[in-house]
Amino acid sequence: MNQRHTPNKFVTELEVMFRRKSVTIAIVCIVLATAIIGRLMLASAAQHPGHGDHAFYYTVAENLADGRGLVIDYIWNYLSGVETISHYSNDYWMPLTSLIISLSLLVLGKSLFAALLPSILVGVALAVVTYHRDIVKCCVWKS
Repeated sequence: MNQRHTPNKFVTELEVMFRRKSVTIAIVCIVLATAIIGRLMLASAAQHPGHGDHAFYYTVAENLADGRGLVIDYIWNYLSGVETISHYSNDYWMPLTSLIISLSLLVLGKSLFAALLPSILVGVALAVVTYHRDIVKCCVWKS
């Protein structure tokens, strides 16, 4: 008995639905909006920037926003043989993260939420850029 394999009707309809541009874009937008809302809720509930790198970048950004420049008021390593407690902050890490956070602190005021906002926006932009190619390939070229 040679029976032809017939695809499940539900699977076939589901494939047709996901091939439609509007449905695909709507699903991506819903997932993206849910992620943004979740990250904003978590950022608004944050009490402390975190440990290690996060606290370092936040401290340097606060000093930049206060007009003190790229300095920190503690010694966290002895790689460069610092001679004073207050010293140049970026002898190990690059300053771009602190610069971006300080701009946010200057525009939105000094708060932890304002400091976390740039990383949330960059994360969202990264997701959009990453999946943009797949969305264009799926929706535009195959429609």
